[in-house]
Amino acid sequence: MVHAYKNNGYDIVLDVNSGSVHVVDDIVFDLIHPVEEQLIKRFKSADITAEGANAVSDESLLPELVNEGENGFICQAFSPESICSCLEKIQNLNEADYKKMCVSAMNKAKAECDSDKYYERLMSCYTELISKAKAE
Repeated sequence: MVHAYKNNGYDIVLDVNSGSVHVVDDIVFDLIHPVEEQLIKRFKSADITAEGANAVSDESLLPELVNEGENGFICQAFSPESICSCLEKIQNLNEADYKKMCVSAMNKAKAECDSDKYYERLMSCYTELISKAKAE
């Protein structure tokens, strides 16, 4: 699910699933809702257990979770052409491939993003930062 809104002259897109916040240009902002509505309409009747296929920026926190073409697509940040290309790839998937990608995305998220693994990674980062600070 994506929320898009304008605030203080900025076009902001919030990816609810990942928590990512993106500041985008007007072109991308204007594409968000029509593309999302088309995808929802197209696959509303499909039996999809995951929220949807991924299209993430190469500068977001998620590229390491995306296997290109398997559970999503990675687009180049700040490139309307790349973003549109990723959205078109998702839109052009047939129903079976879209469902497969959604399930793969959900499985990857469950395997890599549970709270215990997140806690372990977070504590590892803290430990590393503390060690570096003590060494200085």
